[in-house]
Amino acid sequence: MPHFYPHTPAQGTPRSEKVVWNALEALPKSWRVFHSVAWQIPKRTRVFDGEADFVLIHPKHGMIVLEVKGGLLEVREGAWYQRDVRGGPWHELPRSPFEQAKGAMFDLKKYLDSAVPGLRNLPATRGVVLPAASHPGDLGPDKPPAMTIAKDELRDMPEAIDRLLAYAKIEANLTNDEINGITNLLAPTVQIRTKIGTELGSVEQQLLDLTTEQTRVLDLLRRHRRALITGGAGTGKTVLAIERARRLNDEGAKVLLTCFNRPLGDYLADSTKDMEGVTAQSMHAFASHLFGEAGIDMPLRVSAEWFKENMPDLLMTATERTGITFDAIVVDEGQDFFPRWFMALQMLLEDPDDGPFYVFADANQTIYQEEWESPIEGEPFPLDINCRNTLPIAKKVAGVIGAEPLAMGAEGMSPQFIVANSEDDVHTALDLAIGKLISEENVRPDQITILSDHRAPIDALVGTSLGGSKVGVLGSGGVTAETIYRYKGLENDVVFV
Repeated sequence: MPHFYPHTPAQGTPRSEKVVWNALEALPKSWRVFHSVAWQIPKRTRVFDGEADFVLIHPKHGMIVLEVKGGLLEVREGAWYQRDVRGGPWHELPRSPFEQAKGAMFDLKKYLDSAVPGLRNLPATRGVVLPAASHPGDLGPDKPPAMTIAKDELRDMPEAIDRLLAYAKIEANLTNDEINGITNLLAPTVQIRTKIGTELGSVEQQLLDLTTEQTRVLDLLRRHRRALITGGAGTGKTVLAIERARRLNDEGAKVLLTCFNRPLGDYLADSTKDMEGVTAQSMHAFASHLFGEAGIDMPLRVSAEWFKENMPDLLMTATERTGITFDAIVVDEGQDFFPRWFMALQMLLEDPDDGPFYVFADANQTIYQEEWESPIEGEPFPLDINCRNTLPIAKKVAGVIGAEPLAMGAEGMSPQFIVANSEDDVHTALDLAIGKLISEENVRPDQITILSDHRAPIDALVGTSLGGSKVGVLGSGGVTAETIYRYKGLENDVVFV
């Protein structure tokens, strides 16, 4: 039995290729058989992909490339047609299997001749295997019967291969180094350790793909002028709020996109800066701007109670004075909005009673009020796919808050717990961990954020150096340190809490 690479057929291997695999097992052990070989060949200014179903290597016979074509086949006026053995329509093949085998042989030979040390002109031939069809006979001068191995001939594959070699008249004298060089190229053995910085790109792409899946909710919202969209941490609420604002803007609507905290408002503004009809600001920043337009002075010192009760009344007054209105309003992190804020926002609509009004919220993340009520009547639209955190993080968070873990999400590293017994220990632990991420794991400083539920530890870190990188506030371009409250709704690749 020959040496197979891989040792067993991969999952998803077509039945026709499994049949050929079983037949090739009858070859002597001096053969090496490579299944489903792929490569890239530079041609002129482009790189072209190539593939072969089976590649056979022997020290005395060189290389054989086999193209497997399952199903039933017909040749009509030189064109090849194929259909499933169980029936169905015939469809024309873009190239004959002989042309596929020939192209693969020449490309692979060129690649190996240039890449294997000492190899200059690898003897090679090709063949076509038809595991479900009878032998078609002579199909032309470039498709001789000896190059075709049909269904009945699979019973004695060694004889079929010998016939192919006799017709091709190829001989070789490959050294062990050349055989091993070919093997290392066609079936490399490499231990690959993905650095965290590299892995983040793959995880981010998975997360983006899952967020795209979530946009299906937005298609449903087109039938609803007002809706509450709910989801836990990591379900992509902010991404979808921005997308909803964009779609409304594309339809010609003048849109207000707002949220509670200023850092998230800055992010919304930056994300929508190319959308002329979208105003994106935190609620406080927008109110301050509107007060200025209306000539209303804000107190020099304001309390939380003033923001809760007085600000919405002044906002409605400013709306009347300025006449500024919007066709649609989108609220992100709406669970932090007070009831009277929603009333004031509704008065900003061109049509206060029926204008498009969308609130994205998560009751589990309520920080600024104990009981929150939705301003939207009717059942909410739930987001149930974790698409902004990796699954290990989502499962850990779900366990902490007593929620059901979300079933879908991107794979990634498990959260790590670092023990520190004092403030000095915290700083030392952060310095070591961040230094390793930057120097050994290819993580950029701006991909790292440090969060705390208290202001004092954050203020103590800003301006210091951790892992050789200066710690700054949001937008500083290095490692970021911020409170959980101000960072709410934002995200980064690596977070220390």
